[in-house]
Amino acid sequence: RLVPVQLVDEVQKPKGEWLKPPFLADEKLSEKLRFAILQAGNKDYTWDIRPDCQYYVSLDVVPQKRHWWVKRTLGGKPTLNAIASYLTIEFKKDDEDEKLKKAENQIAVASTMSLYNRWKLKSKAIKMYNGDTWSEEDKNQMHHFCIVSSGSQWDIWCMELETFEDWKGCTLKFLASGDFKTHTRELLDYLNMIHWWGLQVHGKSVAADLDSLWMASNKDGEEDEGYKGGEGHKGGEGHEGGENNHATLPLR
Repeated sequence: RLVPVQLVDEVQKPKGEWLKPPFLADEKLSEKLRFAILQAGNKDYTWDIRPDCQYYVSLDVVPQKRHWWVKRTLGGKPTLNAIASYLTIEFKKDDEDEKLKKAENQIAVASTMSLYNRWKLKSKAIKMYNGDTWSEEDKNQMHHFCIVSSGSQWDIWCMELETFEDWKGCTLKFLASGDFKTHTRELLDYLNMIHWWGLQVHGKSVAADLDSLWMASNKDGEEDEGYKGGEGHKGGEGHEGGENNHATLPLR
């Protein structure tokens, strides 16, 4: 079933297969400073990584008999029937600059971790069958959306990859902002589009990638219904089944 799952105040620290992204140091820095930064980046995430709210795809998007395998493969929050988050929301009581900056830092950390783990899953599926060739459909699946609600203002952001074949970090890009009193319709339109993308593009592609990896790793030849319809990598044939869905969000 393609349905969203909302989790509130759930800790997102690295655990098991839910990995932190590798730390990247600017090549323009001195070798000594780069080494110090990389050493700091190798430490565990000890600070609080607890988004106010995140939306995920339901674990029921894959057959129940595979749930144990998905939990082992993805890490994250599959024990709560939620996999592969696509939207992070932070709430602040007012719009003071200091609190806004903190909220932006919080969504940046949470969304980077989510996008990195989504990129890992997609990379495995692509390398399994297609080498390192990323199609436009693959690239269209690599986003994570964020909303900051502060006082009477809302801001929408999108975390996007710098590159696709290798992990070179990601960038938080501003999409839109408005006031709850005068721009409610615009916010609702964005929310509808984000949730549509989260299920019809992101959710279907996550299910299809998991289906591909399951079939490739199934040593006993066990068969089940699997996932029907959506973009995924099947035996080197590229994308099979489903519609060629593209998000209509004004990404840039």
